[in-house]
Amino acid sequence: MALETVEAMRDALADDRNEEVVELVDRLNAAFGDLRAREEGYIGKARAVRSSGEADEAARQAALALHQQVGQATAARGRVHGAVGGYVSGELSGEEAASQVGDQVGTFEDLNAAAAELDETAPTDALPPTLVVTGPRTTAIPKGRSLDGDVVVGNVGGSAAGDVAVSVESSPTVDLSLSRTTIDVPADGEETVTLSGVPREDAEVTVEATTGDQVARTEFVVNVRDKREIVGEIVTDVFELLKRLRAALDRGGDGNGGGKGNSSGKGASSKSFEAKLEAVTKSVATAFDGIEDGDPPGAADGKLRAAANQAQAFVNEVEAQRDKRLPEGAAAELAADGRSLVATIEEAREAER
Repeated sequence: MALETVEAMRDALADDRNEEVVELVDRLNAAFGDLRAREEGYIGKARAVRSSGEADEAARQAALALHQQVGQATAARGRVHGAVGGYVSGELSGEEAASQVGDQVGTFEDLNAAAAELDETAPTDALPPTLVVTGPRTTAIPKGRSLDGDVVVGNVGGSAAGDVAVSVESSPTVDLSLSRTTIDVPADGEETVTLSGVPREDAEVTVEATTGDQVARTEFVVNVRDKREIVGEIVTDVFELLKRLRAALDRGGDGNGGGKGNSSGKGASSKSFEAKLEAVTKSVATAFDGIEDGDPPGAADGKLRAAANQAQAFVNEVEAQRDKRLPEGAAAELAADGRSLVATIEEAREAER
């Protein structure tokens, strides 16, 4: 899935299909998330092969090659994200970004080939139970919201792992629990355990799965964001959105994929759009001042509710002006950014102080 998505992103960038690039970003993030989980399994199997007295030299070399290829794939993911980010921000042209993404395709092909080679030289059914634990890398939640996340305990071995003990550790002030603490994991299969609780502060969390003398673990960070922190970031988000809006309007009549109905030509007026974003900024700033002054929570939440409505009005206008005053691709990006802004404002409303 990751390879196919990277190739699709490369092709969309090469053709400057802005809207498709925006849509592919979510698919790319999901594909890379799945790939990280697969890589944990690859590493677990590679370690099992290298420590097994039954594996021959070919299998050991294949395990070493796969382990190394996982590291290269990790670096390649970062380069792909960098290229796409450069394109979205306008720092890279479609051709430049496509070239950088295309340079990474071979790495993902090599990863698939290395995994297939290990499967051929060291079949899973020849391996003892080998546990792999995967979970979220970083989880950011508003203060007061319950954390409900999945931890997957996999077994890349050829026989079942029974009575696997699953435990969670974090700082004493972070009360987290698991839906199950003892599980059976089938051969070449997995079991999902739900992690839940209401963290009150940032914490590093470790989940371990243990059977016999084998211990597998995953570590991640819970970032708890209070109302003041989120509200403070929203002003910066609006400022960045305003800059992207002005750049898009400047491109509105230049014949680059949009602006068909733009009678005012390049540099179309941004007053209507800007007024909505300025209203968001004013509401959010008032909410922030109220938080700083210790006003009742309801006062800040009322201003944030108004800000969310104003941000949604901005999204609605962007959609209405798609391929008119705004180029098609730029409108898609701005609408996505606007919806993200609405979601962040709603998080701020939900968060405790």
